[in-house]
Amino acid sequence: MDTKRTIRIAILLMIMLLSFISLGCNTENQGVFKRISESVIQVDVGSVDLIMKNGNKLYANTGKSGLQSFDTVTGDWASIPRSEDEAVYHYTSDGTVSTDGTAFIYATGGTGSATNDLYAYVPGTASSVDHTVDYQVIAMVPQHNLILRRTGTGGYAVTTIAGTDHVTFATEFSETIPPSIIASNPTDFIVTGKSADNSKFLHFFGSSKDALDSTDADFDDTALVAMGIDGTEIVVIDANGKTWQGETNDFVFDAGVSISGWPASRYPSDAPYPVFTEGTLLYLQDGNNDFQEITIADGIAASVSKTAKPFAARLANIAIKSYVRRGTDVYVGTMQNGIFWIDLSDFSSDSF
Repeated sequence: MDTKRTIRIAILLMIMLLSFISLGCNTENQGVFKRISESVIQVDVGSVDLIMKNGNKLYANTGKSGLQSFDTVTGDWASIPRSEDEAVYHYTSDGTVSTDGTAFIYATGGTGSATNDLYAYVPGTASSVDHTVDYQVIAMVPQHNLILRRTGTGGYAVTTIAGTDHVTFATEFSETIPPSIIASNPTDFIVTGKSADNSKFLHFFGSSKDALDSTDADFDDTALVAMGIDGTEIVVIDANGKTWQGETNDFVFDAGVSISGWPASRYPSDAPYPVFTEGTLLYLQDGNNDFQEITIADGIAASVSKTAKPFAARLANIAIKSYVRRGTDVYVGTMQNGIFWIDLSDFSSDSF
């Protein structure tokens, strides 16, 4: 009898012990999952494509909620009133790295539209009004006051919000496959796209319309999707993730190295890739959410490597949609986690 009682007591103790262990493990797992969810909070607005900064507010087009403002002090999102209840496809502002934007324009109607309706939003009046002129918009560069528009059969132009043309193209590019535009600032930009006969890709720099060239035939095989410039040194990245280095005195580019972890597929493949620069380095997030830094230098000695800067660890689990730089702050629009910022004085990063 004593033996049976001892066995029963032992079994009960074992059950209780296992229950405590299970409870402890579940509590710890819940703590781990809670910490993860707290460190990468999802935001209901969806993806955030930043347009400009004005005072304490950032302006963006969001995947779920359309045009929004974000207050960097209170953390509040607010809808921006639109003149029409139509989807917004393109946008650009007059903000720069050194100055706040005072207004941005946006276009409704897709790229294939005969003419897009353009509207201007001015934070000071908190209202949208008809822009002074409508264009057939191909693309806009959000921060840099650049509009790539069609001017006629096979014709294109890069234009400012005020309506001033930086450069025009009459017969260089394809009529059926429009070009795209990438930029580092309002004056340093590249128009890249299929030639008029669709046989190769052409690339032209800035208002001077300098043709980019290379002794490597691969340079003509694909569009350019990102660029960085430091003085006369320039680096570009093609749609396959290959880097090319050159100088603005001759625009002859040498083939560099390919970026490890470049996304296997992107749609469209020639869409501009989000990057930001500081000094002689260009930074981007690869397809594995790792951050790479690329030396902006002429010649094949330029390097590509994972960055050890602190912001890379903070943003490691967060997919990036866009960047807008203002002074030493880089504001980061994410795919589903709202807005972060990077302080270039020490490369730290945090959310609002």
